[in-house]
This record gives sequence, C-alpha cells and structure tokens, in this order.
Amino acid sequence: MNRPRPRPAFLLLALWLAAGAAVGAPLAARLAAGLEDPAIARQVSELDWPALRRVYSALGNRPVWLADDGPLPAARDLRRRLLAAGEDGLDPADYHRDRILALWTRRDANARAWLELYLSDAFLRLGRELAVGYGHPRRVDVDWYLPPPPAPPAEQHFIRIAHGEESVDHALDALTPPHPGYHRLKTALARYRTMAEAGPWPRLGPGPTLGLGSYGPRVTRLRERLRREGYDVGTGADPRLLDAGLEAAVRDYQRRNGLEADGLVGRRTRAALDVPLAERLAQIQRNLERWRWLPRHLGRRHVLVNMAGYRLDYVENGRVRLSMRTVVGSRYRATPAFADRIRYIELNPEWKVPPRLARDRILPRLRRDPTWLKRQHMRLFAGWYPGAVELDPENVNWQAVDDLDFPYKLVQAAGPHNALGRIKFMFPNRFRIYLHDTPRRDLFARPVRTFSGGCIRVERPVTLASLLLGAPYDPPLLRRLIRARAPLRLDLPRPVPIYLLYWTAWAEDDGPVHFRRDVYGRDGLITAGPALPAARLAHADPKFH
Repeated sequence: MNRPRPRPAFLLLALWLAAGAAVGAPLAARLAAGLEDPAIARQVSELDWPALRRVYSALGNRPVWLADDGPLPAARDLRRRLLAAGEDGLDPADYHRDRILALWTRRDANARAWLELYLSDAFLRLGRELAVGYGHPRRVDVDWYLPPPPAPPAEQHFIRIAHGEESVDHALDALTPPHPGYHRLKTALARYRTMAEAGPWPRLGPGPTLGLGSYGPRVTRLRERLRREGYDVGTGADPRLLDAGLEAAVRDYQRRNGLEADGLVGRRTRAALDVPLAERLAQIQRNLERWRWLPRHLGRRHVLVNMAGYRLDYVENGRVRLSMRTVVGSRYRATPAFADRIRYIELNPEWKVPPRLARDRILPRLRRDPTWLKRQHMRLFAGWYPGAVELDPENVNWQAVDDLDFPYKLVQAAGPHNALGRIKFMFPNRFRIYLHDTPRRDLFARPVRTFSGGCIRVERPVTLASLLLGAPYDPPLLRRLIRARAPLRLDLPRPVPIYLLYWTAWAEDDGPVHFRRDVYGRDGLITAGPALPAARLAHADPKFH
C-alpha cells in the first residue's frame, strides 16, 4: 500500500509565497499569511487555529504582543503569568512555556511571528482552563453531574488587551474562579510547595502505637513531621518525649484529617502521616480543578455538602452561618455530585423505601422473618401504581420473589422510628437524593460516615430548616410542629441552591489543609493536565515569508 509522502519544505515555502506575503513583510502581513494557510495549521496542530483566526480577524491581523523590534510590556506580563500557572495547580508546560522561552530572544522575523501566535494561544488556553478546567468534567468523573460552566470570555479579554483597555493581570484574574475556597486552597498550595523545597516529610514507619509519655526516635520523627506541616508541636525540652504539647498537635492533625481525635498515633493516623508530601500536593491540585468546574456564582444563600468531608455548610452572603456533620452514601451506593434547589421541607415524613434498597436489603430479611415489617412500622402495598391494595406480609411467598425485580411498595410510618427521622429537605431530582434527619444519631460520632443508601443524613436538621424557612419558623415552633406528629409540607419562600460536591482537600483561612481519604475513588480520575502530543516540540517552525 502506498502511503502519502511528507510534504517537502520547499513546497511549504512555495505555498507561503503563493499566499502573497513577500520576504521581509511586516509582522501583520506575516500573521495574515500564516493564519490563512491550512498547510501550516496541519503541521502545527497544537495551536487553536480557529480561535486565533477569530481574534486576529477582529484586529485586522494586528499583532498584540510584539512590535517589529521585540516583545511589548504586555508580552512580558503574559510570560510572567504563564510561568506562574503552577500557582493555580496548572502546568506551565501546557501553555507553550518551552516554545515561548526558546523564541523569546530570537530577533528574526519568522521567530517573532511564531512568538506572537504562541503567546496568543497560551493566553486563550490559560484563560479558558483557569475559568473552567481542563475539559468537560463528566469526561473525567462520570459521577459529576453539575453542568460545566459556560465558556469563558477569554477572546473578549484578548481584544480588550489588544486595544489597551485591560491589563493581562486583570484579564486573567477575572477569568480565575472567584470563590474564597478556591483562593484559600491556592494559597495553601503555595505553602505546601514551600514545604516541598525542604525535601520529603520524615516517615514514622512501622512500630507500636505512640501516645502521651512515649519516648524515642519515632517521637522525634513525629514531632518533626508535624512541625514541617505547620502544626504547633509545643516547646518541650526533650524532642524524644511525646508530651502534652505534641499530643495536642496530634489531636489537631487527626481532626484535620478526618481521624478519631484521641491523641494516639496508631495504624490509621500513622498511615495518614506517611502519605508523601508529593501526594498531598497532587491532592490539592485535583481539588483546585474541582473548584474550576463550579458555577462562578453559587447564590447569596446556598448549601454546600462535601461528601468526602462528611460536612454540610449553610452559606449566606459569603459567610458560613451553620456547619454540621453528615452521613453520606456507602462506597457501593455513592452519592453523586450534582446541584439543585431546595424547594420544600417535610415534617414527620413517611418513608417510601426505594425499590433497589427494598430488593437488596429488605428482601433477604423478609425471607427469614415476614413479621419484620410490622416491627419496623412498615406497610406493604401490591405496587407503586395509584390505588394499590395493602397486603399482609405474612401471606406473601417471599422465597418466590425475584431477586432482580421487587414488585411491591414499602412505606414506613412517620415517627421517631422512621429512617428519615422527623425532617426531610426536598430538592426533587432524578437521583432521588435528599437531605434528612435520622434516628441513628450515633453515626455522627464516627470519623468515616459512609452508611446511607445515597441520601444525606444531617446532624442538625431543625436548625437548618429554621435558617432555610426564615420567620416565623424558629426552632421552638418547628419542634412543636414535629411533636404534633402530623405530616406537614413547608415551602421555602424562595428555593435555595444546594451543591453536593466532593472535596478531599480544603483550606481554612490559615493553618494546615484539611485532607480526607478518597472514599469514592474519584481523585485518581483527575490528572494534572491533558495528554500532550508526543512530538509537541519536535517540528521546526514553518517560515512566514
């Protein structure tokens, strides 16, 4: 089979000459000729030629970054921002860093034309990826159902820079996520990179549990490990002794890493401490990427649920007014990430058991004991259709029910025994996920709280309901309504946005970062950046003539 032969360089040169750009033509003419030639676009495929044609067409092919004698101040500003892309958890190499640095000091006309195009492509790409991330989130994480943010106006900012109406810094800052959580995590990334400059963290390694009064070289390594991450380890006279100051630092570390804060360095705490610093840096970068997947405006009032952190925050005017622990879906019934609006609240709700849960969890129990339903205050109906008759569970042959098709509807009566507790927060969605109270209050004390079938159990439902509903529904009134035991629907005056998200790293205003175990295995799906062509820098720049 005959393969097409590569186009020789002299033929490519002939095409450029045929395009009408004379040798020694000004930079604008070289740009016009190059942007119009499809052969160049095929050979240099790493540039976004359609976007470049759009912006330069709007400018009459006028250069933005270079004059005939070299780079303009805006080009130097852009180069500085490109080299600093790592501050946002991005890779400067993805924005033509090596190509731009190689072309920067060259003075021949062809190099200046290529530097102009590489700088423009780098600005458009960096602006886009600062604003919305590397690509469509669901192509990365199939359990992320928030719609991707709208395309950023990077090209509009480009035009304003070209007209002298905006600086490079202002444009890129405007494209960066505005959320305080993003900027706190970005600041934390810089701190952890400074830590990395001093070398890897010391490892504790295997050994017996350490606690107050422990003594020896492993305690010295523990002290140094926590000190390196910014924890206050006290000023004990003997670094080999685990004293009260060091024990307090261990408890603080355990709280920030989702561990039982008992002050003992056992197997789980030691495993967290021995996670390499490089992995923590990557974890911060991945969570910065998740921030870029979010809408730029979350709403004046909104609810944030972090599944990996087992935490709910109610936010109003940029301030967290209420924070509480949550229970989320198990690893096999993982809660998806999505956004919706809380529209109403139900007091004293019934629980209509989801068919999958009835099939997987309840059917095996009924085969052993058909009276189990009555003890759980549950009623059995022939199906989910209107008017379905109620059945006696002791008259059903549970052994004959298909394991894959549970045809009945189970309804648990309202009351303190109800699996939903006494309050349910509704934001109707295709996943049948909602927030609710729970009679299992003991679960909130556990450090890992993946016990639900997908819905979110909340620790302080009455307080949250009062904040969402507003006057006159203060907590005392809500408790009186609950004690009445009558089912009651309360519509919110205005729907409140809710975001079910997944962060395994987040930062507060100061101090070490909070890290959590990747319970759903979603962190590994986010890479540091897009795969680049292997021959990215292998070609020679075709000449603009």
